[in-house]
Amino acid sequence: MDSIALLSLLKMRDLQGFKIQVTLSLAQTGFDTDNSQRYSHAT
Repeated sequence: MDSIALLSLLKMRDLQGFKIQVTLSLAQTGFDTDNSQRYSHAT
């Protein structure tokens, strides 16, 4: 019972970390596109 609960907790933590990674990468690419658009508009 304890091992199953521990496994589910680890899976939830991995999913949370994966979601954070995805949102961070999406935000980074969003910032990159915003910056490139700003630079293209400036030049």
